[in-house]
This record gives sequence, C-alpha cells and structure tokens, in this order.
Amino acid sequence: MQVFLMSAGLGTRMEELCESTPKPLLVVAGEPFIKHWLNHIGLYSIVTDVYINVHLHYDKVEHYINSVKNEFDYKIHLLHEQQLLGTGHTLLYNKDKIKNNVFCVIYADVFSKVNLDAMLTYHIAKQCKATLYSRPDLDTNKLFSSGILDIDDNNKIIKFVEKPKSIFSNYIACGLYMCNKSIIDKIENENDFSKVLMRNDIDKFAYFQPNTEIYDMGTKERYNKLLQVLENNINAKKDFS
Repeated sequence: MQVFLMSAGLGTRMEELCESTPKPLLVVAGEPFIKHWLNHIGLYSIVTDVYINVHLHYDKVEHYINSVKNEFDYKIHLLHEQQLLGTGHTLLYNKDKIKNNVFCVIYADVFSKVNLDAMLTYHIAKQCKATLYSRPDLDTNKLFSSGILDIDDNNKIIKFVEKPKSIFSNYIACGLYMCNKSIIDKIENENDFSKVLMRNDIDKFAYFQPNTEIYDMGTKERYNKLLQVLENNINAKKDFS
C-alpha cells in the first residue's frame, strides 16, 4: 500500500516557529514530528511506499529524510512542490504512483497510533470508497475548527462538514483516510482533498479505535499544548517512544 504524508502546508498558523523550520521537522519528544509517523508506519508490512509532499524548506526536509530513510523497510519518496498544489492535486498529479486499489492519506501534523492493518481490513469489509479515522470530541472550539461527521448506527457517514457554522455532531475527522484509487477521478478541479470526501456521491464510513489518543500540532497553540502534555503525562510519552 502507498501512504501519502501531507506535509506541504505553509505553516502560517505556527507563526515564528516555522520561519526557518518546516512544520514536519518541529521537535516533539526528542524527534522531528514526522519521524513519529515514519516509525509508526514502519510497523506495518502492508506499506511499501511513503510519499511526502514538501513545499517550503525542501532542502532541510530532504537532508533529514536522507539521514533516516535507511531505517525503514519501505521506500520514502519526496514530492517537491515548487508551487503549492493542495492536497487534492497532490494526489491527482501523482495518481500513477498508486499501485494498489487502496491507498492511505495522512495529514502529518496530527499523530495517532492507529492500527493501519485493522483500518484497512475495516475499509475493505465496508466495501466503500473512503474510510475516515474519527473520534468523539467534546471540545466546542475544536469542533468549530475541525471537520465533523454525522454518522448512522452502522458508522456510515451521512454528512461531513469542515469548520461548521453550527454543531450537528461531536464526531471529528482526524486527518487519516483509507481510500479506493477510483476516488482520484472525483478530484478534478478541487485542490482540497477533504472537500472531495464531503461529496454526497462518495460512500464513506467512520473508523474508531477506542483508547487511542490523537495528538494535534496544527497550530502554535496546539503544538505548545502538546509539549505540555508530554511533559506531564507518562502515557502520552509512551505514545511517542
């Protein structure tokens, strides 16, 4: 299976933290944040290739990846976006790199020890086009700033809205998707892959993994909060060990 680690954002919400350091290389628990994903992905033999898109500070990311890539059994490929494509067009322009029927998309500023084998099995069993890793969240501010899902009793997603104006559910999408390759044909002119998944003609299900934390460093505030959690929470430290 091919995994796309989406890492080409401008990092504007990180303010001065990303002026000279790309967001994927910001340090968490002694390692660049992206290394935690590379380590976790390495636990799963189903993954043969990891594609990392990069825009700003490409040379720094390239230097780091070259220093660690031999630690893993899968191959790491950098996609240098001299012009920022957006997550949708990153996938569209690299469709030929997807060799299997199912591929995985991960937004690299969120981390969780999701079981990729179990999620893939679930996705195949549901016979759907997309499976979205999800969790319940009672933080109202988080709900208003996230993609939230309305699901039925079978975990089928009825509605998916990014940054809703009103709260209709407390289930959030966590930035990790299993998708059928055929979904690439739905992208067309949409450069935000999440918006492609919001379309009503794409059947999709939510996947839950109880007792598994999800760590978000999408903004400066969330990054600093994560550092505080790691300083004070032994269980969180174990997740990054």
